[in-house]
Amino acid sequence: MKTRIKLSDIETVLQYATSVALLVVSGTPLNSVYYGLTIVLYLAMTALLYFCGKSRRKSYRIKQAHGVFFLICLISLMATMVINKDPDTGHYLGVIIQLAAAVLYVNVIGYERFQEILYRLVMIICIYSVILTLYCNINKSFCGTLPIIESPAGSSWRSFFNIYFLWGWNEWLRLIRNSACFREPGVWGAIVCTTLFLKIVQLKRKAITRNEMLGLLILLVGVLSTFSTTAILGLGICFLAFLMAQGARKRTIFWFAIIMIAAVWLVISNWDFLFGKFMAGSDSYVSFKERSDGIWSGLNSWINNPFFGVGCTRYLEAVIGTSANSFVDLLGKYGIFFTSLIVIGLLNWIWSLKCKKVVKILHVCLMLVILCTQNMILMPFFLIPCLYGYCKKTTKR
Repeated sequence: MKTRIKLSDIETVLQYATSVALLVVSGTPLNSVYYGLTIVLYLAMTALLYFCGKSRRKSYRIKQAHGVFFLICLISLMATMVINKDPDTGHYLGVIIQLAAAVLYVNVIGYERFQEILYRLVMIICIYSVILTLYCNINKSFCGTLPIIESPAGSSWRSFFNIYFLWGWNEWLRLIRNSACFREPGVWGAIVCTTLFLKIVQLKRKAITRNEMLGLLILLVGVLSTFSTTAILGLGICFLAFLMAQGARKRTIFWFAIIMIAAVWLVISNWDFLFGKFMAGSDSYVSFKERSDGIWSGLNSWINNPFFGVGCTRYLEAVIGTSANSFVDLLGKYGIFFTSLIVIGLLNWIWSLKCKKVVKILHVCLMLVILCTQNMILMPFFLIPCLYGYCKKTTKR
C-alpha cells in the first residue's frame, strides 16, 4: 500500500524548517556571505510556505496593517539611503528582505502556532547544546578537534570553535560557554530568556504539569550555560514574572525557588567573570567600554539627522567601539520614523499578551535589558513579534 504525502504534512515540515531558518538568521552572522545566503534561504522558504498554503485553498491575505507597515518602512529606508547618498545598497536590500519575509511569515503562521514551534525548537537546541557544553568543559581537548573560524568582533579579530549550524564557543574565554548555533553566547542567552518568559506567560495558574516544570528547568539551565551577563539579568526578571504570574502556590514556588537559589549560587561563584566588565581595571572592562563608547558615538550620529538617520555607511564609520544597543543602532542608521514603527509594534505585542499588567511591565523590562545590550531588534526573532503587534487577532494555524 502506497503512502501518500499530504500537503498538510509538507506545510508542517515547512513551518518548522522556516522557523529554524528564522532562528539562524537571528544569530550573529559569521560573515556577509553566510548572512546573505541565510536571508535568501529564509525568504525563499517563507514564500514556499505561503504558496503551499495557497495551494490548499487557504485564505491567506496580507493584512492591511502589515502592508502599510512594510510600505512605510520601505519608503523610510529608501529616503535614508538617498538623503545620505549611502552606497551600501546591499545592506538596505538585506533589511527589506527580512521585512518582506517577516510579513509573509506572520500572515501564514498565527502567533500561537509560532510560539509552539519556537518553544519546541529552542528546547531541542537547549538540550543538545547544554550536553555538548558540559562535555567540552570536562574534556577541553575535544575542542581542539573542531574547526576554528576567525570572525571580527569589536576592534579585534577573535577565534572560536564551531560546528557551524550546531553550536559554537569562544576560544578566548577561560570557560567554554554555550552559544548554540550562534557565535555569541549573549545572543543565544537572549533568545532562551525570551522563550522562557513567553512560556511563563502561557502557564496556567492552577495547573503546572511536570512536563512544563521540566521545560522551565531545561530553559533555565540553557540560560545559565551561556554565562552571559545579559541573560543572567534577564533570568532574574523571568523569576519575578513567574512569582507574579503564579501567585502564592506554595509547592510550585518552593521548587522553582530551590532551582533559582542554585542559579544564584552559580552566579555569585562566578561574579567577577559575569560582572567584572563593569569595573575599571578588570580584564573584561574593555567589553563594557567598547559598548558604552558605541552608545555615545551612535547618539551623536543620530543628532546629525534625527528624522532619517545618517545611513549605514556613515554610522559605522562614526561609531567608536561596538554597536551593541539596538535602539541606538536603529536611530543612528535609520532615524526616528523607522525606529518608532518597530518599537510601537513590539509594545503592542507585549501589551496584547494575556497576563497581568505587572507581568507585561516586566516583559518590557526584559526587552530593554536584551535590546540595550544586544543588537538584535531587526533580526526575525524580534521583528516577527513586532509584526504580530500590528494584528488585531492571533490565530493558531
